[in-house]
Amino acid sequence: MKKYDKIILVVLLLVFAVGIGFTARSAFESYITFAEAREATRNVQVKGVALEGTVIEHDLETWSFELEDLAGETQRVTHQGNMPPNLFEADNVVVVGQFDDNDFVASQILVKCPSKYAPEEE
Repeated sequence: MKKYDKIILVVLLLVFAVGIGFTARSAFESYITFAEAREATRNVQVKGVALEGTVIEHDLETWSFELEDLAGETQRVTHQGNMPPNLFEADNVVVVGQFDDNDFVASQILVKCPSKYAPEEE
């Protein structure tokens, strides 16, 4: 293998490694608070608890609800799509999206249900 070919191979491997690194970083991204999400310029994940009785239907496909994040801040979240049927029974709700002015617009809502394997309270 010529010296030029080795340099090209090393450069390609470095580009590949950087691409894998960026992909892994976004896959393992941790949850942030609404305060941190206001500063973000891309989609982020906010984890919290959906507050029952806060749903507002804006039209046939758009609705909103309030979510309390891990820091205790409550924020209205707007989503276009179906509402998860177990939204308010969930242990945790993760909203993926970003702020548009003062509104958090979620592109995805992920619901973690209570475990059916948890020990029953007596």
